[in-house]
Order: sequence, then structure tokens, then C-alpha cells
Amino acid sequence: MLQALHTGTLSVTAAMVMTAVAALMVLISATRKSYPGFRLLSLGHALLAIGFILSAFRDGVPSWLPVIVANYLILTSAALKFDGICLFYDGWSARSSTINHAVSAVATLVLGYFLYIDPNINARITAVSSAYSVILARTAAVPFRQKKIEISAVDWVIPFAHSLLIVILGWRTYMAATSDQIIDFINGDLLFRLTLMAAILAAFMSFAAYLMLAHRRIERELIEARNQAETLSRTDSLTGCWNRRHFEEQLQREFERAARYGTAASLLIFDIDHFKAVNDGHGHDIGDVVLEEVAGRMRHSLRATDLLCRWGGEEFAILVPTPLPKARALAEKIRARIAEEPVAPVGSVTVSAGVAELEPGESTERWMRRADRALYRAKALGRNRVEQDPGEESVGSLDRLQWSASFHSGEPALDAQHKSLFEITNRLMAVGSDDTSHAAAAAIFDVLSDDLRRHFAYEESLLVRIGYKYMDAHKAEHERLLSLIGSIIARHEAGLVSTADAAHAISKDVIFGHILSEDRNYFSALCDAAEKSASTV
Repeated sequence: MLQALHTGTLSVTAAMVMTAVAALMVLISATRKSYPGFRLLSLGHALLAIGFILSAFRDGVPSWLPVIVANYLILTSAALKFDGICLFYDGWSARSSTINHAVSAVATLVLGYFLYIDPNINARITAVSSAYSVILARTAAVPFRQKKIEISAVDWVIPFAHSLLIVILGWRTYMAATSDQIIDFINGDLLFRLTLMAAILAAFMSFAAYLMLAHRRIERELIEARNQAETLSRTDSLTGCWNRRHFEEQLQREFERAARYGTAASLLIFDIDHFKAVNDGHGHDIGDVVLEEVAGRMRHSLRATDLLCRWGGEEFAILVPTPLPKARALAEKIRARIAEEPVAPVGSVTVSAGVAELEPGESTERWMRRADRALYRAKALGRNRVEQDPGEESVGSLDRLQWSASFHSGEPALDAQHKSLFEITNRLMAVGSDDTSHAAAAAIFDVLSDDLRRHFAYEESLLVRIGYKYMDAHKAEHERLLSLIGSIIARHEAGLVSTADAAHAISKDVIFGHILSEDRNYFSALCDAAEKSASTV
């Protein structure tokens, strides 16, 4: 059967197949997304096509062209395809590439020796086939040396095609080394024809494998891109922490896991102390630096099982699968770590924290509300501290605001008004939930609304007198709070919000969010004005 096949015809067929494959790969590289190595693979197939043509057509050409040049092109094509596949699998190295090209060079020198010095066709066949087999074997092993990917069926296609060629070349080497001297290469070396046929099959299989490998790579990149986009949609771009959306989903999962298996879970909420003063005094760029630094120090204190989230603004939340004592110890560790080293150029930065452990049968909303309440208590007690909400037995004690000497502004009338607003809010918190209590709460709301208006008017006149530079922003905040209080009172009167929730909202926004936060920003200006007045007297 092999005798009936014409070597020249097979060579032309093989060359046409190699050229077509090379052209298609170049077209793909130019018009579609391709990967490192595709152009080298294309060039390898093109050189192989030229080599086969030169090997088959010898009449009327110098012997060095079909023997030395043709075989050198064939061996170089194999070396280039090795480089291309290595690049595709991200496993290329200069050392591995040099070995193949060195093998090609040595085999070419041997060809020259057995062509001009000691003419011997069998020796030349043995040299070329052996060198070709070495390079093909190294190429077939490339997919299996990679540790980044899991080997699948498509990764076996190229090794299989190369192994088929290696078997034929090995047979050819053996026959050339053990048989009589071949006189007529074209008609005498039947295994060369078989090699051409195997090369055609290998070219088709390799091309199909390249396409399948590229398709697999594109699919994986699409999956990675989708996962990355999903991660970005759940990540805070400034700090790299998880965002609120992701945290709330994980909080629900942890809640369900704790309910099912009875495991412990605690929630830690942190707030950077006097962060508005940082933004106002240093600018938002420096504020961002502080947020990033605080987030980094928190992250370095956590385990892989702990979940850190930027809750919003200067607030961070951490979900930990531990009981309350360990969660509080972790919060103290984080608080101390943040406070121990200044943040340039701001200086000392501190945080307040509230900690609450999930109770059996408790909703996630109540759990978070208790952690929030513990945070407010920490801020009310002077900041740079950790407070915990141990559960139902202590709710009453945590529902009462405690006035502290650390809240004094240095302006007696102002401090008296602040303390009065504390007491009015405490009266609201002490009110029950029946109809009579609802009416009593409504009366307290009226007193609170009137006192708050008078307080804001006095405070604004005071700030105008001392020339407070953020007066406009402070006045706008007053207007926002009055509007908020009016909305809360209206919803309470309509029965849409309970007295407890209304009192909690007022304590959060008015007491903690404004009196113990925003108002403290002008205390230094008050002191400066008082000192200036004393010096003039």
C-alpha cells in the first residue's frame, strides 16, 4: 500500500495542509482574541510545509537544499511549536527553548558530516529522526508539567498526535540503523511516506486542539471576569473590605447557620472617633487615607473566618463565629492596635466599638440594633473604648443615656441644654408600650421638639459670636435634624413607629450623631474664644 503512494504527492499534500493550518492560525491571531504562542505555532507549521516540499523535490537542486536546509527547517519548526505550546501554557523558559534549538543545530551538523565527509543516507535518517523525536517528546510532555491547570481530555490531543509521530520516527530510526544502505531516498524510504501521512493527521489534530484549548481559555477567563466583577460589586473600592450588600447576605447565612447548629456568632461595629473633624480639617483625601489605614489594621487582626465590612462612612462591621467574651477581646485588640500608632498627617486616630452576641430566637435586625446600641454607649462614655450588649438581661441599663463630665463644652448654658436633652430622651426610653404610655410619649415629644429648637437657636447665636467657620454646614444640619424629628413624631402619632424605636432613632441622630459628635467639633473654637476674651480683660 505504501509503495503505491507517491512521495512527491504526499509531500505536496502535507505542505498544503501545514500551510492552510498556518494561514488559519495567523487569521485567527489577527481577527480574534488569541494567546501567547499562536504566532510561533503558525510559523512552525509554515516552516514544516517548506521543509517537506524541499525534502521531496530533489531533482535539479543542490544536495544541501533538500538535505540540510529542509531538515533544519523541519527540526526548527518542531522547536518553534514547542515554544508556542509552552507560551500558551505559561510554561516557557529560555533554557528549555535553547535545548531544542541546540538539538536542531547538532543534528544539522551531523547531516552535513554524513552528506559531504562520510556520505550515508541511513545515518542521516537516523540523526534527523532521533532529533525530531526528542523535540516532539518534549513537546508532548508540556501540558503535564503545568501545575496551574487541571488536565482534561483536550490536553491529551497534542501529546497523542506527537506520540503517533514519535512511534513512526522511532520505527524509521530503527530500520535505518539496522537495514541495508538506502540508495533511492524518494522510492526507498517507505517510512518517510508514513511520516508524511502521520504529519498530516497530526496537523489536523493539533489545529483542532489549539482551537479547543483557546476556547477553554476564553471560557475560563470569562468565568474569572464574572467572578471578579461579582467580587468588585461586593467590595468597597477604597478600603478593599466587603461592602454592606455582601455583609448583609453573609450575616443572614451566619444567622441561619447559628440557628440550625447552635453555634456562636458575634457582631462588632466600629466607628472612627471625630472623623468629620478629620475631613473638615485635613480634607477628604486625608480622610480616605485614614479609612484605608484603619481598615488595614483591622484586617491584620482578623482570622480567615472573620468577615470585615465597611458599613458606611466611617463605620466598619465585623462578623465573627465566636461567643461574646472572645468577640469583646478581639474588639479590644483592634481598638488598641488602631490607637497605638498615629496616622500621618492626622496624628492619633481612635475608634469606638459595640459588640453583641446573637441570642437564640433573635432576629438579625435586633441583633444589629443591640450592637449599634453598644457602640452608641461607647461613644457616650467618652470614645476610644469597647462596650458590649450582653443580651436581654442588660437591655434596661443600656437603654439609659449617661451624662459624663467628658461631654462638657466649657460653656455652662450650652452644657445645661445638652444635659436636659439627655434627660428628656431618657424619659422617652423609660415610657412603656400601652395606650396611656403612648400618650405620655407624645407629650414628651412635644417638650423635646420645643427644647431642641431653642437649643439650636442658642447654639447658632453662640457660633456666630465666636466666628465658627463651619457655621453654615452646622446650621444646615440643625434644619435636617428638626425635619427628621418632625417626621419621627408624625409617624409615632400615626402608630407607624413604636415609642422605643422613636426614642432609639432620636438618641442615635440627635444625641450621638450630633451632640456627641458634630457639636464637639466646635469645642476647641469655644475654648479659643474664651481664652481670647480673658486675655483682653
